Amino acid sequence: MDIARLDYTYDIFQAAPSLAAGTASLTQFNAQQIQILNQLLKLGTPETIGSSENTSPSRVNLETGIPVSVAKLPSLARDFRNMEAAGLTLGNRRVLAKLSNITAPATNDFIVNVFVDCPYLSPTTPYSDPHYAGSFSFFGAAMAMHGMEGPTFVIDITGTVRAAGFAAEKVKIQLMPVPAIVGAESKSSFQVGKIDILSV
Repeated sequence: MDIARLDYTYDIFQAAPSLAAGTASLTQFNAQQIQILNQLLKLGTPETIGSSENTSPSRVNLETGIPVSVAKLPSLARDFRNMEAAGLTLGNRRVLAKLSNITAPATNDFIVNVFVDCPYLSPTTPYSDPHYAGSFSFFGAAMAMHGMEGPTFVIDITGTVRAAGFAAEKVKIQLMPVPAIVGAESKSSFQVGKIDILSV
C-alpha cells in the first residue's frame, strides 16, 4: 500500500505553458495568414483529384504499377507552399490513395507494400526508402468471399509525392506483394480494380 517503497522517481513538475508547444494562437496571425487559413483549411469531404482503373492482377514478388493522372498536383503543391510561406504548417492536409474494387486472394500469406514513383523497386526495397508509402494485408478479407463488399484500403502518400516535389501531373502507385514469412513462397494473387487519389 506504500508506493514510496517502490522507489519511483519523477521529473520535476512545471507549470503548463499558455500555448501547447508548436502551436500558435489565431490572434498571432496577420490578415494574409488568416485568409490563407480560410482558403486552405476548410472542413469538407475529400476531393478526388485523380482516378485510374486497373485490369492487371498482382502476384507476390512482382510489381504492379498503376499510373494515375493527377492534373491538380502542381496547384496542390502551390497551396502547400503558400501555407509554409505564411508560417503555417500543413496541419491535416493529406494526399491519399484509395484502393478499391479489390478481388481478394484465396490465401492470406503475404503483405502488400505500396510505393510511389520508385524507379528501382524490387521485393527487397526497404521501408526506409523515400518512395515507400505504406502497407496492407488481407487479414479478415475472406468476408468478401461470402457476398460482402470487397476490402478497400487507404494509403497516405503525402510524404512520398511531396518528396518528389509534386513535379509531375501523374503518379505511379506501385504494389509490391512480399511473403509474410521471409523466405517463404506464395502463389497467391489479387487485383486492385481502381485507385482514386484524394486531397483532404
